Amino acid sequence: MGNLAVTFFGTTANIVLKTQFGLSNDEELIKISSLIYMMTVITLAVVSPFVGGLLDVLGRRNWMTILFLTTAVLCAILPYSARIWLDFTLIRIILHVENNSMINNTLIADYVKNESIGKAIIYNNFMRYLGNFMSPILFLNLIAHTSIKISYNIIALLMFLTGIFLFFSLREPQDPQCIIGSLKNKNSITNQKKQDKISIYWSNIRKGFYECKNNQILIFCIIQNFVVRMGVVLGTNGYTLWILSNIKDEKQAFELLAFSLALSCGLNFLIQIPLIKLLDKIRPRLLLLFAQLFRASSLLMPLFIDVTNPRHLSANIVLMSIGNGMANIARDIIFQKNQAAQSRGAVLGFMDLFQNIGIIFYLSIFTLFFRIIGLEGCFAVLGIFDLILIAVSTKFNVNKR
Repeated sequence: MGNLAVTFFGTTANIVLKTQFGLSNDEELIKISSLIYMMTVITLAVVSPFVGGLLDVLGRRNWMTILFLTTAVLCAILPYSARIWLDFTLIRIILHVENNSMINNTLIADYVKNESIGKAIIYNNFMRYLGNFMSPILFLNLIAHTSIKISYNIIALLMFLTGIFLFFSLREPQDPQCIIGSLKNKNSITNQKKQDKISIYWSNIRKGFYECKNNQILIFCIIQNFVVRMGVVLGTNGYTLWILSNIKDEKQAFELLAFSLALSCGLNFLIQIPLIKLLDKIRPRLLLLFAQLFRASSLLMPLFIDVTNPRHLSANIVLMSIGNGMANIARDIIFQKNQAAQSRGAVLGFMDLFQNIGIIFYLSIFTLFFRIIGLEGCFAVLGIFDLILIAVSTKFNVNKR
């Protein structure tokens, strides 16, 4: 459900911005959308380590329940926003922070044995792509034939029901390595009695910082996160803006976007099937090399196609989406198998920090240089970073498990 909501917000936020506030000028839409998104990512970069600490202190069940219930409320009121730079922007910022916490969490490492993490990643991706597949089919077409407010209200209801379900069904992990378990173990009980939750919270953040600093694999994961997660901008802004700026008929643009995203999700879903048994056996370096080369090629391709041709646009978006999916699988398998034993939420928070610094950097390219190099040039910049990441990976033992 979280994956469905995240995809929905990412693909419809610009539609709300354009229709609710009457932004018919493409350059104005791109500029305002990019500035708002940059504000949300800057906020997320600042708060990520602290949000990760909350995961350790509040526990998995309480934190996930809070996320879904508050997201439901904000989702219901977003399409009724009256001012771009006040209520609309504030709600988008909060939703972005909450959406990130929904899909970037420690649940796999908390509940799954190390030798089965690859399989768990694929099953998680199944749900992610199922959500991504359903979102454009159900809601973008619903928006095209009814209204965006109806779609947002339906999503809000589903999020609320999911939050209630999680509260009654989710249990805290029993793995003694995760922080909840470690606080119960004998060596931690004495310290816990002397400290209140605020002290424990800051202690976890410090432990997470030193773990990231001293673990060579986590250092590479931070670099990899910086580059790979730049691709978030493609899904949240890039694809939508690329189609809206090249397809002038609004209804055709919505339908093309829905078709491209649905096909992308369907193909990404099918690609996962053979990986259920193979991912834990594939050498991470080979997976990394193949994934980043594929994404780099798809991102450089817009320089050589006819961007006014809807078929070319759709095909290239599908390839970029598949490349993004593969790059994220490589990122997940390396990071999930090398997470810290303690303070996992805090470590994840620092990973998110650098992830969002990368997104801010790439979004700055969109905002400042799209008039000079065009959206196609912006895509190419990320392709070049993919090639640089491959070169950097040779300095690290990414095959360590």
